[in-house]
Amino acid sequence: MAVEGQSCRTIKIMEKAKLIYNGKATLGEGPIWLEDSNELMWVDIEKTTLNFLDLQTYMNQEFLIGQRVGFAAVKDTSTFYLGTQEGIFEFDRNTSSKKFLHQPPTKFDENIRFNDGKIGPDGALYAGTMHLSVVEGAGTFYKIETNGEYIPLIQNTTIANGLGWSPDKKITYFIDTPNFEVMALELSEDNLIMNKRIVISIPQDYGAPDGMTVDKDGNVWIAHWGGAKVSQWNPDKNECLKIIEVGVPNVTSCTFIDHDCKKLAITTANFGMSDKELNEYPLSGGIFLYELK
Repeated sequence: MAVEGQSCRTIKIMEKAKLIYNGKATLGEGPIWLEDSNELMWVDIEKTTLNFLDLQTYMNQEFLIGQRVGFAAVKDTSTFYLGTQEGIFEFDRNTSSKKFLHQPPTKFDENIRFNDGKIGPDGALYAGTMHLSVVEGAGTFYKIETNGEYIPLIQNTTIANGLGWSPDKKITYFIDTPNFEVMALELSEDNLIMNKRIVISIPQDYGAPDGMTVDKDGNVWIAHWGGAKVSQWNPDKNECLKIIEVGVPNVTSCTFIDHDCKKLAITTANFGMSDKELNEYPLSGGIFLYELK
């Protein structure tokens, strides 16, 4: 089915996700599958927590960080990087302690925080920033080397969001939410951006593109804030292949929790919702699961 007024081709296969944890997150985000422990690590940005959801028992372990955490990334089995309002911290799960690592070259003011971030195929940390009041152009998308060097890849972003890499690790995908696009770029060995282009154009009635992931076949899966869905795309054809109905409005991110990319965990939020909306969508802020048939 074509979407009028859009350059993309769309094949809508409608399927549904199911709730697996009613976490009532204010701003659930950044899901990462921890294979060794079979847990889903995720953050609640506004509640300032780091969470670990056991994917067998669906029991959740919560750690209060005390400042907004835009993302968590894995250093090792018990140590994690946290992107916050002050910069990058290292969190030790065994001791529940955190230590400050470094901040960007331009020190954050109180209204800037990290948003989405992930470890790239090269071992570096890729992360973007944003203004708490969503000021246009106030953010930057960085590559952060293991020695703490910050390399600005894209400046003047607004809501640095979805991140992912192609299966061959050569292409970096990036979303700046208000643009309703997925950008692809390649990096040279000296961190020069090559072949930057738009590969997915998202219809505005889908909801704003938020977090994303990439499956083993190279398809891009995008969470839609305000759209109650996750969409699957072929980035080579700018083609929407599938729509996953989540059942709550604010869908924030997603990640696969198996090697075959058959199980997709989805985070959501109840941030900014009215009492009427919360009554209508009481599972907002929960974690959902979509299993490919």
